[in-house]
Amino acid sequence: MERTAPHTTSSASEPRTDLATMWISLDGLIERWGRFGTEATETPALYATSEAFAALACETGALARRLQTWYTSREVDVTDLEHCLDELAQERRHWAEAGRSLEMILLDERRTETAQEAIAMLILETMEHRLRVSTLITEVEQEQLGAYRQAVSSSHKRGDGTIVS
Repeated sequence: MERTAPHTTSSASEPRTDLATMWISLDGLIERWGRFGTEATETPALYATSEAFAALACETGALARRLQTWYTSREVDVTDLEHCLDELAQERRHWAEAGRSLEMILLDERRTETAQEAIAMLILETMEHRLRVSTLITEVEQEQLGAYRQAVSSSHKRGDGTIVS
């Protein structure tokens, strides 16, 4: 089941639209990294598994925060979006570390060609997820900027100079 998170506008008079397209179901990733982790016996493999699960935890937290903001308010909370961005930035770093750990495994020439190919595929996967998360960060940043612009515009219209997030 694919999970998607809505992208919102910050105006109560405008309908919300679903523009955040890079949220994915994490179930397959969790299973794949779990299998890899149960077979891991070397430090770099265990570290890669740890980093992958840390990345998945960050994305789960970011998505939960994003969905909570979506379902509980017609107005976008800029602060909640900042927390979501923090979690996504952490996730991106974890994917990068997982990839670096896997690269250490590739340096071991004692591995069979099949094992080397499997590790290379996992490295590609970590790179793809790092890129996907970068896109998620951009989407949330655009939403945050739009919400902040709306807040500034609303404060100017009221004439009180207050910006509410």
